[in-house]
Amino acid sequence: MTLQRRDINDLIHPFQVESHRNREALKMIKAANDASSEENKNNFYDLVNNISDGVFRINRAGRFTFVNRGMTDRSGIPPDKWLMLYFLDTVAPEDREGARENFEKVLNGQEVGPYELRYRTADARTLTVEINARPIYEGNEIIGVQGISRDLTERRKAEEAAKESEERFRSLFDRSLECIYVHDLEGWMIDANQAALDLLGYKREDLGTVNFASMLHPDQILDAMKEVESIRKGEIPNGMKSYKIRHKDGRFLELEPRGSLVYRDGRPSALRFMPWQ
Repeated sequence: MTLQRRDINDLIHPFQVESHRNREALKMIKAANDASSEENKNNFYDLVNNISDGVFRINRAGRFTFVNRGMTDRSGIPPDKWLMLYFLDTVAPEDREGARENFEKVLNGQEVGPYELRYRTADARTLTVEINARPIYEGNEIIGVQGISRDLTERRKAEEAAKESEERFRSLFDRSLECIYVHDLEGWMIDANQAALDLLGYKREDLGTVNFASMLHPDQILDAMKEVESIRKGEIPNGMKSYKIRHKDGRFLELEPRGSLVYRDGRPSALRFMPWQ
């Protein structure tokens, strides 16, 4: 698992694809490459073993020849065990064909990534990682594959949880007997459940063509705008105010809409209203 000066040059490139996050790592690798041979190797191992991303090298036969501490800590597989593994041994069965294809692409001189795959840890957990890989050259000959793997497991879990939460909300939203409609911050209706569409006479294809101001009686637009602005500021309106909301056929319905902010990524993105008759 000894690395020579050429090895360190070859390992510089995968860090470049990571831009800002690995700029400092790239500087340190270059500095290590300019040092004496022994100091060079020590600096390189210190750098590579103290980054959270996994760094690996695989020979043409598909066997690991180097893994950093990020790979061993993340997987629970010790270094000597990694060096006995074929590169597909830990990859989830459903991802093996894609991993094999990408391995062949790199051996044919291509750089691949980022792409995702899942693999099993020593304690049978499944991790999702993002891979960037490129060829290892010795002269003009490609002798293996090297790359960086970034752990995306927690990010993917958070995305899946958010998706499930959104699906649960969507189900409750659509099935609710209470009227609910949503305007963006410019006042355009962007969503409504069936109860609200039925109450106001609109169809789902009308969403995006109806503006908040056009639904109000002209005498109440100024008061409504003030209330909307207070909601956007996070203030809670005092009491319930009745508004005349225009039905699609032109008649007005006397409603008491309760408004609240809708947040996306921690920022206000829309206004949700639940009008009471």
